[in-house]
Amino acid sequence: MTTDRVEPTPEETHCEYCGAPLDPRERAIWDDGQRWPYCSSACVERDQHFRFTAQVASRPEPSLDGLTGLVIGVKRDGDVAVVLLERSDDVQIVIGFEKVTHVISLPAAHARVVRVWRRDRSVVFEFEPRTPARLEVRAATYTVTELS
Repeated sequence: MTTDRVEPTPEETHCEYCGAPLDPRERAIWDDGQRWPYCSSACVERDQHFRFTAQVASRPEPSLDGLTGLVIGVKRDGDVAVVLLERSDDVQIVIGFEKVTHVISLPAAHARVVRVWRRDRSVVFEFEPRTPARLEVRAATYTVTELS
């Protein structure tokens, strides 16, 4: 985060978190990665912009073993990404990625993941045979958690 003058561009006239108007003569706090403006450090702390901070098991690298189901959504925002997976028992699993450098996302309707595994720095989602879907995320770290 850096402090700088508010830039007078149409999309940067309000705080990214609270929506308060920003005056071009004032200073704002800027997210260095995306250049989002904030009116205060309190708004910076409250807004997380897809930063995945869920607490999970104490393992250094969460297990991808046994993850199967339907991919409900994939969202990438700069160097972070989230994949939402729904298992056959209707439990939703979130896989959050940080320091993302590459995402291959070729969705297909009703594509079922049969295996998720790690290859080098990538997490690969393997779909049922004859399914034209592909999903691979290259990131430094990932976190797996269940939604309740």
